This record gives sequence, structure tokens and C-alpha cells, in this order.
Amino acid sequence: MRIHVLLPVFFFLALCARDVSAYTPPSALEVFRLLPVTIFENTPEGLGDEEKQTLIENGRTSLWRLISIDADELRAESYPLEGSSVTVRLFHGPDKTVAAQGAETRDACAVELWLHDAQKRLVPYPVPPDPALRDFFAAGKKPPAGFDHSIRICLAGDVLRAWPLFFNAEGAADLPLDNAVIYRWTGGDFEKAALPLEVLEKKTQRTAK
Repeated sequence: MRIHVLLPVFFFLALCARDVSAYTPPSALEVFRLLPVTIFENTPEGLGDEEKQTLIENGRTSLWRLISIDADELRAESYPLEGSSVTVRLFHGPDKTVAAQGAETRDACAVELWLHDAQKRLVPYPVPPDPALRDFFAAGKKPPAGFDHSIRICLAGDVLRAWPLFFNAEGAADLPLDNAVIYRWTGGDFEKAALPLEVLEKKTQRTAK
């Protein structure tokens, strides 16, 4: 009698295991085809749906060109006037892929996250919450008084990075920071880490080599 009860359970678990193992990660180009053009609204050049199709088919439009494509990353830059870029970076898990679509201009950046699952659906994925302001400063050090701030999270290579913007009645202010706040992909989600700036710079230099 117990055997008859357990068989459906084993069958269900086998189906789940098969579904997970059957997941085939997409390429950056495949995801780029599916993504909306909303990230380009953060650039002066912009990009429409028809222009995007031209960019994919011909490698360039009147304002953009594809400069690199590999399995996990696609990068486009404004052309002939430089200054804007859009990057698609894939972060893979056992049964899903999260695509970060980041835009960067001379003075701003933005990111969108999208989930690609085993059913090949592409749906919005939550951007990590803003870190506390104290995360940008050394332990025991208080943030400067008299300034308001906002934080934007952007794509930075193979991580997401938070950038604080400070301002007061006189306008924007450039304040010295101790730490860089990043979000590393763990295979299941993004995990926050606050690293001393010199540590992050050394890691970046090693990666560049």
C-alpha cells in the first residue's frame, strides 16, 4: 500500500528534476531580441523597435552600432557621436537566467533586470533595494551632514553597482567615499557587498589583465 502512495511522489519529483535539467540558457543576442527598447530611453539617441531590428540584422543604425557580442554579453555604442552605450549581461542559474540591461551616458546610468525562465518567458525582475548610505563609508564614520542624496544602481561589468549622488542648496556635490557597494550574482540572486575602493580597483585591474 505504501508503494502505491509513494509512486506518484517519485513521479512528481522526477518531472521536477527533468524540468530543471532541461533548462537551456539563452544567449545575449537571443535575450536582446526579446527585450523592450525602454532602456534606450535613458540615452539622448533613443532607439525604436524598427531601428532595433535593423541594429540586430545589420550591426548598426544611423545612431548605434554593435561593438561586441558573445554568449553572455552584448554591447552597443552610439555612433558616429560617442558617449552612450547599452549593454546586456546575462547571469545564469540552474533553472533561470537574469538579464541585466544597462545604459550609460556621460553623466548618468540606469539598469533594468529581466527574468528568463524554463518556459522561455521574459518578465521584469526586481532591482536590488538601495543600500544604506552608511555602506559607502568606513565603519564608525558618519556620512557628512548637510547633504541630501539619491542612489542609482547600474550595471558595472559582471556586477551591479550602487552610486550615491549628493546635493544641497548649492547643487550637486562630489564627496569622498570609502567603499564601493556592489551586488554579486550568486547563481540564485544578487547579494550585496561593501568593498573598500582600493580593493575593488585591484580586482578590476586583475580582471582587465
